[in-house]
Amino acid sequence: MSNCMYHMLVLSTVFLCGEMLEMESMYGERYDLYPKTSCLTINHIETTTRCFLRCIHALDGHQMFSYSEDYKVCMCCADVSGSDVTGFNWQTYVPRRCANGYVAYNYTDHQLCLKYVNTTASYLEASAQCQQEGSNLFKMDTELKHNILTDYLATVANGVRINVWIQSKKVGTEWQFHDGSQMPMDTDDVCVRVLTDVPHETRIRVRGSTEFKCWDHEEAEKFSYLCEYYRQSVLT
Repeated sequence: MSNCMYHMLVLSTVFLCGEMLEMESMYGERYDLYPKTSCLTINHIETTTRCFLRCIHALDGHQMFSYSEDYKVCMCCADVSGSDVTGFNWQTYVPRRCANGYVAYNYTDHQLCLKYVNTTASYLEASAQCQQEGSNLFKMDTELKHNILTDYLATVANGVRINVWIQSKKVGTEWQFHDGSQMPMDTDDVCVRVLTDVPHETRIRVRGSTEFKCWDHEEAEKFSYLCEYYRQSVLT
């Protein structure tokens, strides 16, 4: 197996203390990794979620856990020493929380990790800095995403108007995201627009203190910016 991470898992860990039920959302990144001979083996586990819960209770701390759906075998790894355990179709997850400086928001079947950067930068500088951290500029593609942005930035702004770069590029007369998909700019339901249609204003910033509208601007201007990355729920 390679050390390639390719998708995410979200689990709700459940702790029963007397008659109190506590829930904590935990997310993990799935990797192409084998568990090790040093890991604890637990048999007769029906689901990935059960595997994760058993590992939480079995070990004080763990670096990863692996589950074989075919054989109903769970392996809990407090460290990654020892030899690879092969011969199973392993699903291996490394528990993760949002990176330092990022704030978590639930979004449909994803968790968004957001980070507002107060240091001003040009659009290209801001985009590069987000990518260096494994994220991207915030993608405003739904009304819910706008609501999340508003909730987060209103707290950051604390009553002071701010200008914040978000993911955008103007190609001809069409507004797009970095992946080439079309921005929902034909409606104010996602983000109220204040666009000038000046040829060199090819990027979007949000502007406001408690409510945030989408304004176009030239990419060389220096504004603060908002990075995001997400974790996908793969509950089993």
